[in-house]
Amino acid sequence: MRVTCLLLVLALGAAALQANAPPPEDDWIYSPNNQYVLRLTFRGNEQNVYKADDREKPLWSFRIDQWGHNFHVADDGTIVAEVRDSYYYMADKAEAGVLFRDRTGIIAEHSYESLCAQPRATGYENARQWHYQDYREGKFLHVRAVDGTLSRFDFATGKLVEQGRTEPAPESYGSRCSTAELAFGAGAALTVLALLALGLRLRRGRPA
Repeated sequence: MRVTCLLLVLALGAAALQANAPPPEDDWIYSPNNQYVLRLTFRGNEQNVYKADDREKPLWSFRIDQWGHNFHVADDGTIVAEVRDSYYYMADKAEAGVLFRDRTGIIAEHSYESLCAQPRATGYENARQWHYQDYREGKFLHVRAVDGTLSRFDFATGKLVEQGRTEPAPESYGSRCSTAELAFGAGAALTVLALLALGLRLRRGRPA
């Protein structure tokens, strides 16, 4: 019985740690010229753009749950590009993997499937990995997919101006798991073990 209780405590403890972990600190994403900055907050879903030397009043804002996404800010602070998480569910393949915003809202968006024709399978049956790398070069944003597709966007308009091929991501890249995934997996595994042990204990206690 003590073993069963211990397993249950461990399982519940892992789940509690995952659920109650404090959010990370705010992140500040600067434009290449350091004149403007995007404040990413994990305590809510409102993200604000400021002049770097005046952070009292935001120039403009947008609302989004942005955990795990990458952001880039234009040199004049008017555009924010978002490269969404490296993983998506197959049912969401037509959803936006890259999008561009200004103060009026979304001005351009591009689907996961248009950016990566051959996403990689993951440990989850319905999840795929598509993103490998993103970076700025002058007025362009480059997004590199795991299958080697390299997409180049005009940062001012969000339009796709070129799509070519480069080396695919290393095979080992797709096998990485996030901390959240590991915590969830550990909690799930401990829960299964606890239930199995409890069932075995109850079965042994039954009369012949």
